[in-house]
Amino acid sequence: MIFTRRILSLEAVLSLFLLAGCLPKPSPELLSPWLISDLRLLDPDEAQEPTQDLIAAYMRQNGEELQIRLDFLEVGRFDEFDLYLALDTGPGGLNELSSLHTAAQISWDTLLVIPAHGGIKAFSASGDRRAGLAVLVVRDPVTETILISLNRKELADKINGFGQWGNVRTQVFLTLAGEKSIVDGLAPFTLDSPPPRPARYVLAFWDVFKRL
Repeated sequence: MIFTRRILSLEAVLSLFLLAGCLPKPSPELLSPWLISDLRLLDPDEAQEPTQDLIAAYMRQNGEELQIRLDFLEVGRFDEFDLYLALDTGPGGLNELSSLHTAAQISWDTLLVIPAHGGIKAFSASGDRRAGLAVLVVRDPVTETILISLNRKELADKINGFGQWGNVRTQVFLTLAGEKSIVDGLAPFTLDSPPPRPARYVLAFWDVFKRL
């Protein structure tokens, strides 16, 4: 098998605790809390359906893992959409995304495909399959997030000429399951992108005591 598929639901992660006496403990890097300093991008509410709306992206280097967290406005079912992550890890690369009939805003070297059904795939810009990234995907229906972890050492083999992790750029695309038309996506972001400025908002209440 060229590429190892590891997709976990929140229930599967929690089951690791129940079997702690039989299995190795979950990686502390995977379970460590996310900080506001890990936030890289806020995306406006623009998708036609709330269940297809990506609203935020986090990215961090955590131990031996490069981790990306994607937040959704609302998740109905995780098996309703496919995710594409374009990763720019070095000079050169490709803008075209022939599988989606569009172009990325970055020159990507690795395209990670996380389908609703079937195994995870990774491709180089030349179209060859990539192996060894040890991708772990955790889908959490409670927080409506998806966590993608990649082995930092394996990915580092492709960081030629950049020299710093902060220059790794990512762009995310979302399609309905099995389809190629993009229903939502995120602008490119990097590991060293500063967190976006806090959004200004006002909490308004009305008819608070109407039903009392």
